[in-house]
Amino acid sequence: MDLKNLGLYLPKIIESFSPSIAAPRKAATTQPLDPKVFMPRDTTKLQEVALEKLERCAASRDSDLDDVQNTNGFQKNDLIDAIAKETAEVTADKKALKTLEKSIAGKTGDLNKAKGTLANLVQQREGLAAKLAENQNHQWQLGSEKSTLMQAVFDSKKKIKQNSTTVDLLKNENVVLKKQEQQVVAARSKVENFLGSNQNNYLRLKKLPPNQLTNTNKAFMMEFEGKTKEFVDLGHKISLLNAKQTADVRKISVLVAENNGLNKTINKNNVKIAENDKKLAKLARESGDLNKQLKGTHTRIAYAEKLVGNLSGELGSLAKQSGSLKVELKEHEAKLAALALEKSKVNSNPGKAETGKNPLTAKAFQYFDGLYRGAEIKQSFLKLPPEKQAKFCSDFEASLDPKPDPSVVASLYERAVQRVSMCFNLLAPEPPKLSAPEAAVFDYIEGFGFGEEEAIKQRFLLLPKEQREQLCNVLANLDHTPKEVLTSVLANEKVWEMKGNAEPKIFGVLANLDRIAKGELCPELKQLGLDKKAMMATLIDQICREGSVFQGKDTDTCSAASLQANLANTDPAEYTRIAAGLMLDGKVKINGDKSLDLSTSETGKEDGGRSDFDDVMQGTFVTFGRKFEAAGDDYFSGRGGAGGSFRGEQGQGLTANQILNMN
Repeated sequence: MDLKNLGLYLPKIIESFSPSIAAPRKAATTQPLDPKVFMPRDTTKLQEVALEKLERCAASRDSDLDDVQNTNGFQKNDLIDAIAKETAEVTADKKALKTLEKSIAGKTGDLNKAKGTLANLVQQREGLAAKLAENQNHQWQLGSEKSTLMQAVFDSKKKIKQNSTTVDLLKNENVVLKKQEQQVVAARSKVENFLGSNQNNYLRLKKLPPNQLTNTNKAFMMEFEGKTKEFVDLGHKISLLNAKQTADVRKISVLVAENNGLNKTINKNNVKIAENDKKLAKLARESGDLNKQLKGTHTRIAYAEKLVGNLSGELGSLAKQSGSLKVELKEHEAKLAALALEKSKVNSNPGKAETGKNPLTAKAFQYFDGLYRGAEIKQSFLKLPPEKQAKFCSDFEASLDPKPDPSVVASLYERAVQRVSMCFNLLAPEPPKLSAPEAAVFDYIEGFGFGEEEAIKQRFLLLPKEQREQLCNVLANLDHTPKEVLTSVLANEKVWEMKGNAEPKIFGVLANLDRIAKGELCPELKQLGLDKKAMMATLIDQICREGSVFQGKDTDTCSAASLQANLANTDPAEYTRIAAGLMLDGKVKINGDKSLDLSTSETGKEDGGRSDFDDVMQGTFVTFGRKFEAAGDDYFSGRGGAGGSFRGEQGQGLTANQILNMN
């Protein structure tokens, strides 16, 4: 959508929701801003406008303040002398502060250099330690390998000894077998001779009939046959003895070959062991060198740490001196401002207080009028002595400076937090008695960790009991991040501005968020499975972080998103009321008797990650806009999710005529 044309029509849309909402400041954006909530982007311009408005209203405050009496007894000459003295003090303080800042800068450079050296030494130490550990691991591996090799040599030698013993036994056995064989051969030879000499006689007798054989013949034949059997048995025994000797010789050959192989293995392992010994000796020397380097590095680190500590202490001392000097400078400047104020009173009207005619005081009074409990703050201010009034006005003026001294205050947001704290500190109220849940929230704020704890605690204790209870209930229903966001908003200047003459914006926001926390989603949203806690977190993000409304991608809801962002930024209480009505009741009354009814037309779409809450709000706003009669062809379309365009053809989205008729 063309933002120039959008700016012409959005005020009409907004009037349909609440006549108290101002014109929009900017359309929705997908880029979240700094979590310092409600802060416009062009802060310098804002300050210029604010200062101009405060200057214009200064004159109108004169008549309300003429009854304040001048309590300063200085005469004009005394004032001139005192002013000269304070001016000299201010000049001396500034000169001393400049010298201190130069020293601080030098010490800071030395400290950074020392820290860099320390970091390098620590890195060097880690590298040496890693190298030493690597060496030690390598030594362990080589030692383990050497042990394995030595065990293998031992086992091989043991096996060789066993084999040699077996060979000796086999050789001895062969000697015995050889002797046995010789004895058997000799016996067989005798039997063979007997058989050879008696064979013919035996064969002759064998041919005779048995009845012709004498007993002597028969006895001879039996002896011959016995000798024949003995001859065969002795031959068989000789064969067995020969086979046994052959087997033993074969075993001996195998064992000898095995021993030869084992001897070769032993020689190889001994070579490896010698190589390992050389490597281990080298690693031992390297480890010794590394230990020396590591010890030296430890010494240098200790020295560097001591140097960093000393420099930090010196820098802290200088910073403390600088802080004290800045406080002294501010006191002298405040006295100087008070003296200048008194001088102007003496010059113009010694009998009347010039508080109302002082532009600085007029600015402060104008600010009080727009702040929560502003009338009480103004009365407390008027009770202050002139010197404290002047210091307050000086500090207040410094908080409005669009280009402050960065060494005093860092940002516009921090100055706004400081400004509200200054005003509320004038009230000095009695601390309220806190319930257990309230005390728990107070403890949570004390540990907040964002540098705004004191301001947030002050604002929390200023809340009436009803609003404190509402805040406690809402926080109890939030996760970590939205809980932080909502808590931090208490420190923001904008939420304590009065909405008309009724109440500050934070009251309406808390009441509506409390209603959402206690209620349940309407049936239409429950049926879609939407998460109330997630929707409430998105709502909180949008009222606390300008620019967090998301139109989505490739959607036609540019006008709706712009309206959504405008409501969230300019009237968060009204925005949360509308959101609560839609989420819990499915409808809500808006300006006049109009009813804004829930629409889920945008839920479930492919929209580039738009939240469920944005789906519901933008779908509802678009549906509401389309109820109005279209009387022209000029349509606003937000296609593309990147700003869209003003088109002279029909398309999806709100038309110019629809926007104009929404009021």
